[in-house]
Amino acid sequence: MKRRNAVKSILLFSLGTGIIFSCTDKYKAVRDLTLDHFKPTNSELDIIEQLSNMIVPLKTIPELENHTPLPFIFTMLDDIYAPQDRIAFMDGYQNFNEWVAATHQKTFTQMDEKERLDFVSSLNSRQDGIDKRMQNFFDIVKKESIKYLKTSEYYQRKVHYYEMAPGRFKGDVLLSELKNANQI
Repeated sequence: MKRRNAVKSILLFSLGTGIIFSCTDKYKAVRDLTLDHFKPTNSELDIIEQLSNMIVPLKTIPELENHTPLPFIFTMLDDIYAPQDRIAFMDGYQNFNEWVAATHQKTFTQMDEKERLDFVSSLNSRQDGIDKRMQNFFDIVKKESIKYLKTSEYYQRKVHYYEMAPGRFKGDVLLSELKNANQI
């Protein structure tokens, strides 16, 4: 009986330490991806996540509050986008804070919530004077963040009301119930 308790204690301890260790890096999901072209740092991932959350506020949806589109964005970029688009995106996230500091005298992470919202609104409205590389970076983050939401299970089931093909079969339908006589 003492051996069983000892084995049980060892298993629980190892599982507990494994869970605690996995919670130390909030970008573990991105780091576990086998990306051929990207090696972003934590600060760069913070910027992309903040931008993405401003574009599509997933934290406000109860079913998606623990989701992040970062793994989806980087997988799509790594697998689907052309090499010149990947280079433009990399240039965008590596130099984003410098571009923002040049125009606003603050980095994106130093801005308060209202300043960030105004800045993202100006990027979204494509105002003149914005660097094309920064605009391309923003457009890719926006496009992939929206695509992440639209392909999520929550959106497909609760908003779009998606049903697997072939759909519903109504075998016992009276002809008098049909609204259009041409359906016969």
